[in-house]
Amino acid sequence: MQAMFSWLCAVEKEEQVAYEQVVDDSDVRSPSRLGIRTGVDDSVCASKALEVLKQGNTRFVTGAANFSRAVDPKLRGYLASHGERPLAAVIGCADSRCPVEQIFDARPGDIFVLRNVGNTCTRADGSMVGSVEYSVLHLKTKLVLVLGHTGCGAIMAAT
Repeated sequence: MQAMFSWLCAVEKEEQVAYEQVVDDSDVRSPSRLGIRTGVDDSVCASKALEVLKQGNTRFVTGAANFSRAVDPKLRGYLASHGERPLAAVIGCADSRCPVEQIFDARPGDIFVLRNVGNTCTRADGSMVGSVEYSVLHLKTKLVLVLGHTGCGAIMAAT
């Protein structure tokens, strides 16, 4: 199975952001101040977010992803108390063979994941549209990525 990328970049002008990391770089999947992306972190420009997602996908494809790594309860506490500030919103298929967080070797707080059959987003689908709007307007994500995959039953059934 292959994953295909298409993206809708920056709602706002992209800018460079400096990050203060408080944990070892080898344990950080995305830029964060507390070791996990929370509401205290600045938004990340679309190009930087895409770079981080591509690096995570490379780890996944090469077998270097770390799915078994547990997230420290202290980091989960930061996420619970400070809210989330994800790098990107990813619209993906509901197909269980396409686990978005694993495909990008992401941790909680890194990606705002939206899944439905065929990864479609129509005007009639108010919930999906509203969720993307929430991610962009409230969570300040600058990248919305639509993740497709080969062999999608919903797409084959519709054609």
